[in-house]
Amino acid sequence: MRVAGKPLEKDFVVATWDQRGTGASAHALEPTSTLTLDQMVADTIEVTEYLHDRFDEQAIFVVGSSWATLGVLAVQQQPGLYHAYIGTGQLVDQFETDKLMYAELLAYAERVGDEAVANRLREIGEPPYDDTLAYIQALAANPEWVDYPPRGEDYDIRAEYLWDVVLHQ
Repeated sequence: MRVAGKPLEKDFVVATWDQRGTGASAHALEPTSTLTLDQMVADTIEVTEYLHDRFDEQAIFVVGSSWATLGVLAVQQQPGLYHAYIGTGQLVDQFETDKLMYAELLAYAERVGDEAVANRLREIGEPPYDDTLAYIQALAANPEWVDYPPRGEDYDIRAEYLWDVVLHQ
């Protein structure tokens, strides 16, 4: 967001935060009992209220990406706090998406004769996984998704999600 959101800073104050248990707050993961959807929505509303007070704004634009359900729920609970909700690339059903991505990568590996990848996928099986690294192997490595040229002259690899950066290099 620091790279991709830079042009927005000409017209907006852009604020991002590490959700509970991620990024710079990962060390404060405990107690894990606080990692609930209700608490995450409450955190989103709390950050919004802070931004209202800090910048003396009547309403905030909220942009949600990937795990954007959080933004949708916050806006539903407190619509008066928000000017608009903007969704970008959010998932609707994470579990079904994971299963679909696994099946598509396995089909790709079989189609192109990549037995090493096909065998590894069969070995780890269909999601969900206890080992989070299995997600990267099974869901983020499909060449049909990542082997494409950058889009546009303003493309900057630093704006990619981490696994995309690793796969593009």
